[in-house]
Amino acid sequence: MVHRLSLSVALLVAVGCAPSAVVVRAPSAPVVEPASEAVWVTPAADLRPEAQPRLLGTRRHNVGSGGRPLHLDRPVAAWVTERLMAVLADRGLHPRLLQTASHPAVWIEPRIQDLALTVGADDRFDLTLALILHRGDQEVWSHSRELHEARFTGVGGTTLGHLIYLLQEDVDQVWGDLLTAMATNEQPPATRGRVEVVSTPAGARVYLDGVYYGTTPFTAELRPGVHELRLVPPLAPEIHERLAVVAGRTTRYEAVLPTGDD
Repeated sequence: MVHRLSLSVALLVAVGCAPSAVVVRAPSAPVVEPASEAVWVTPAADLRPEAQPRLLGTRRHNVGSGGRPLHLDRPVAAWVTERLMAVLADRGLHPRLLQTASHPAVWIEPRIQDLALTVGADDRFDLTLALILHRGDQEVWSHSRELHEARFTGVGGTTLGHLIYLLQEDVDQVWGDLLTAMATNEQPPATRGRVEVVSTPAGARVYLDGVYYGTTPFTAELRPGVHELRLVPPLAPEIHERLAVVAGRTTRYEAVLPTGDD
């Protein structure tokens, strides 16, 4: 059972932080009852390029450029992990935080690829989260979701307390979408296309973009775009073609080659 704590948010300047940093207090972590049938979750990995675990974003100046950094009152990764566990509990599951080196049979690994709040005349939220499902030492499923939005707040603006509440709603929405995708085994969009090159007779050498790949029949996964094919038969002039590769689709090229009997 999840006991929902107050979502009131206070703005303060934290002792020990850089003098120019504004610190935002996130809502308290939900309390999750222990259970025998647990969904194990590792602490989120913060993969953002900035080496500041509490950095939340920037509060822009009203006039001119620049602004003050926004810091959370605790590491962003810890807060994002709390939100994932809260979403799991809201779905009737029993999340448990996995903090040991040994892993159970099945466990979930959350990752933060991007999370930034920009406060100004138009408040901007940029969020990319990922979930990886592990079975033993293998990754059996992974997916990511992005959310980018801007809210025009006018001259009066929006309080930081309300903004962190809105950001929390966005984080919960992305975690919910990823959990639904994992439950339905939704696969991420394809990032490469399949190329098949066959010839009659077989055995022609295959070059793609000037690189030798092997002989026909030939199959490979290539990045989307136009690729230069050079096909070199044993007993016939070489062939030059351009192949258009589309992510998630198969491009097939067939060649009937002359032989010494022709």
